[in-house]
Amino acid sequence: LKKDIKNFNILSRDKRLNLRKYRYLNLRKILKEILIFKKFKNSKKNLIPSKLLLILLLPLLEDNRSLNLIL
Repeated sequence: LKKDIKNFNILSRDKRLNLRKYRYLNLRKILKEILIFKKFKNSKKNLIPSKLLLILLLPLLEDNRSLNLIL
């Protein structure tokens, strides 16, 4: 029984780590797309939504960094 509980804890921990990893990678991918978008489309109309998205995504990135530091 103890082995089963230990294995379950390890599996659930790995699953949580993978979810955090994928969330972080998705945020990085979105940020990269925004930056590429800004680079090729230099009109002010296109920059405003991307800046707003960056502002919205930055707190999520900070949360992920603090979570990584804890682990």
